[in-house]
Amino acid sequence: MKLTITNFLAVWAAGLGLSGCGGLSSEQLLSVEMYGVSKMPEGATGTRDPKFQIYQLLKVDIVSEDGATTTNLFDNEEEKIFRIVDREQLIYSKKITDLVDTSYGSMLLTFAPEVTGGDSEENTLAFTLANPVLTLTQPFAIEKAKDIAVIIKMNWGNTLTDEAMTEPTFVLTLD
Repeated sequence: MKLTITNFLAVWAAGLGLSGCGGLSSEQLLSVEMYGVSKMPEGATGTRDPKFQIYQLLKVDIVSEDGATTTNLFDNEEEKIFRIVDREQLIYSKKITDLVDTSYGSMLLTFAPEVTGGDSEENTLAFTLANPVLTLTQPFAIEKAKDIAVIIKMNWGNTLTDEAMTEPTFVLTLD
């Protein structure tokens, strides 16, 4: 009898389309996460690492394999301002189910050029991004039942002094 009830509950839950731990989903999701690490970028002249940096995401574009077409995924959305720390922070998420079975050559993430941040001693420092468009150059395909996660790792070691904060280097990868 116990086996019958267990089988009934499993079939009932599957029939409701419940997703969760081990559940299946018919929707694809694009997510972008960002975090800082204590690795020094080339030319860093600071004396310590920042505890946080604040970025504003303005636009997310995916570019066709041939580079001829750009699709803006960030249409009619509110400003996205994020406090980035040394743990992954979700900065963007979007359902991309309507793009299944398409391949892309790159992704462009556009940020506001002004970045603020600091540490526990000073939190009003700022710098301007030399290039506010970060590019994921790795081609990718949007496939059924497969999410896409882009990870932005910032090497921000020794980019902070008492008077200034300098730009980290960014490493973008697909997870």
